[in-house]
Amino acid sequence: MFKKFYEFFLYKKIQKFNKQQFTKINNLPHEGVLLIEFNSFHILHIIFSYLCDYFRLKNNLKIVAYYSHVLLSYKLKRTFTQKIKSYISDKINLGFFGIYKSFGVSEFLFPKTDEKINNQTNVNYNKILKKIKSKNDILDIQINKIKLGDLIYDSYLTRNRKQKPTIDIDSNDFKNFLKDFLNLFFFWSEYFRNNKIKVLLVSHSIYTMGIPYRVALKNKIDCYEVKENRIKRHRQENPYHYSEAYDYPKIFKKFDKKIQKKALILANNNLKKRFEGINLDMPYATKTAFNKKKIETNLYKTHKYTILILPHDFLDAPHIGGKFAYADMYEWIKNLSELSLKKKNYNWLLKTHKKQGGKFTFYQNFTEKNIDKLIKRSNIKKLNSDLSHNQIIKNRVDLVLTVFGTAAHEYAYKGINVLNASRINPHAGYKFNYHISSEIKYKNFFNNLQNKKKNINKKKVLEFYYMHYIYNSKDWFFLDYNRMLKKLGSYHYQWSSKFYDYWLKNPMNKNFKKTLYKRLDNFIYSNDLILNLTHINK
Repeated sequence: MFKKFYEFFLYKKIQKFNKQQFTKINNLPHEGVLLIEFNSFHILHIIFSYLCDYFRLKNNLKIVAYYSHVLLSYKLKRTFTQKIKSYISDKINLGFFGIYKSFGVSEFLFPKTDEKINNQTNVNYNKILKKIKSKNDILDIQINKIKLGDLIYDSYLTRNRKQKPTIDIDSNDFKNFLKDFLNLFFFWSEYFRNNKIKVLLVSHSIYTMGIPYRVALKNKIDCYEVKENRIKRHRQENPYHYSEAYDYPKIFKKFDKKIQKKALILANNNLKKRFEGINLDMPYATKTAFNKKKIETNLYKTHKYTILILPHDFLDAPHIGGKFAYADMYEWIKNLSELSLKKKNYNWLLKTHKKQGGKFTFYQNFTEKNIDKLIKRSNIKKLNSDLSHNQIIKNRVDLVLTVFGTAAHEYAYKGINVLNASRINPHAGYKFNYHISSEIKYKNFFNNLQNKKKNINKKKVLEFYYMHYIYNSKDWFFLDYNRMLKKLGSYHYQWSSKFYDYWLKNPMNKNFKKTLYKRLDNFIYSNDLILNLTHINK
């Protein structure tokens, strides 16, 4: 009860702060709509408030907040009770409704269908269903040249507490989900057709949250993926999360030689600290994978060629980079298990992520449970998840397998070959790894591995590190994101009301808005995909 009273007054304080801080809304006719996510991410509410003010200073826009987690946390059709609760909360400015309205939101939109949308859905549903002969076919789904397959696949896998490690294309559960997804897609298609959307702000461009983003890209609308440590945009031809990675080499090449040299030194220092257990540029990793503790293991006592498999979360957006060598993470591990039985001349090892706690617990346990089942009758030996990568490197490993993980540059830095099972990944712009998206080519890669040895250019590894972690600045909004997290007390507190409290007690200096809006100007009027150091230092 005390917590509820505390949060009620805390929310009122944030509302008061916003009303004092931001431009008052005028009564002139609107020039269009600024569409933003209505979500429960406290830290993004603060960021959204400044972005709404920024865009409203440019144009007189109506701000509409839309429910973002449809088909993920809640169904497309709301119950009567849900409708009443939302209506009352909106009218009396309760909870997040009051927060959003305090920075200018005038309407809350929940997607709903009608006869036209249902007809569009039914026609396309039957056509699509006939083409789905395997799980891979789901990933090829497009409507009006808008890529939707990855969004459908990942949304189905990650539904709130209804998770499955893979998809059964013949199940009614999947078919019903597909129909709901198409209803949601056609709702957004109609909404963008009938409303003058000028700007779209989202927290994620994946899952069902990515539907309005993809539609906006098709309609050439300014849309931005806003995170606490990134603000970025995508290209229509490559709407995937790592689309910016291909630009890294050509951007770095344009830097002055002195700047390049300093950049590589800084990257080297930061990466060395990661191996010492200090995560300067990976704040989401609440526990280091490079601890100094030694764990006894006999799994390395062999002269065989050693392969280390580093699995990803089965549910957390496996297609964040689009299609990869297998339909999903479940199929990837399943096929590697089968391959290990055929390639007994290799020493097959697997290590899951160190337990991170907090919101990651459910997903990590789910993945671990399914991996255990898949490798039970294989030649893959599972390592202790607490085993440090430093110890693994010291003991020797010849090849590391990932899809898009950080191991791709960490192990390459140590001179160890890495195979990415995807051609769209953070390291895709460089040749210090192997990148394969074809299942056939992936399987063939394991023939005569002893004769495959990539000459790794360490400078290119450091160049990647600089571009990905330093040049694309995590300090775009908070000026010093790591310092903010330290004062907040935990990475996970960003998504709680504790962040509201932090924001009120740690106000930015008087030039904060001016500095931020200048950075946004520099970014938005450029052709760059991510707000970077150029926009900050300009």
